[in-house]
Amino acid sequence: MPRPTRIYVSFALLTLAALACTLGATPPPDSGAISTAAAQTIIASLTGGAPFTATNTFVQPTLTLPTDTPTLIPTQVPLSTFTPLIPQISVTVATNCRSGPGKEYPKVGALKSGLFVDVYARDPSGNYWYIRNPDHANDFCWVWDEYAILTGSIAGVPMFTPPPTATRTATATFTQTPTVTATLKPGARFDFGYSGLETCKAKKQWWVEFGVKNTGNFPFRSMSVIVQDVKKNVTLSRVIDGFDSMKGCKPTAHLDKLAIGKSVVISSHAFPFNLSGRDLRAWVVLCLQPSQGGVCVQKTMEFTP
Repeated sequence: MPRPTRIYVSFALLTLAALACTLGATPPPDSGAISTAAAQTIIASLTGGAPFTATNTFVQPTLTLPTDTPTLIPTQVPLSTFTPLIPQISVTVATNCRSGPGKEYPKVGALKSGLFVDVYARDPSGNYWYIRNPDHANDFCWVWDEYAILTGSIAGVPMFTPPPTATRTATATFTQTPTVTATLKPGARFDFGYSGLETCKAKKQWWVEFGVKNTGNFPFRSMSVIVQDVKKNVTLSRVIDGFDSMKGCKPTAHLDKLAIGKSVVISSHAFPFNLSGRDLRAWVVLCLQPSQGGVCVQKTMEFTP
């Protein structure tokens, strides 16, 4: 350090000491402020300029916000609605179930309000539905449509037209006691029975076959076959014009009509599981006209292949 500089520093220190001794009775000022002023004076004398003033510079920090990643909201997939293979019917008011589709037929049972039962057929007018008799499980009857509520599709429901009813002839006698003679008009009839169980192994399908013989006075032109697995409560129906069956995975020859006195083997709808040993219930309906039209005759059986 040059000598003049050392002299200035020494002089400044002596001056500071003298001031400290003369002000002893007065509260001491901020030592930090005095030191700062003295240092600025000394620096100014050394640099030959104005006292140094520190400048605080605030640097605004750059804030980087994270980029929001959009949250994927899963699309709600509606639950599938089960539609029964056979439509069901209930009534809002207890309704009589009759042996035929009309009030002229006798009452054989009743469908209570709120009870759901399967629908197996309808009449040509659409005013009556063919159901299992709620009062007699082994029989069937017709319920009026007035108070009915239907569930499921009726597109595949066959149309039944009962054969003509008995004609009553009253003959008066001298005793005035009428004699009633019941005569059945010639009608449509058939016999049927379980013929066998068939399968197509390539497609893993099984179905039932029935032997049918026309024992009536008119040819049949359409058929409906309904088979139900009783324990699984799975029911499948097959409605076609004409008559045919399946042998293995191939269909047999198709008949447009079942002539009087002729026999044919018909097949049910194919099931996706083996029907062997299963408790089955079957309904076979033959009609005189295509598309389940005209007079139709229905028969039922229960069996185990």
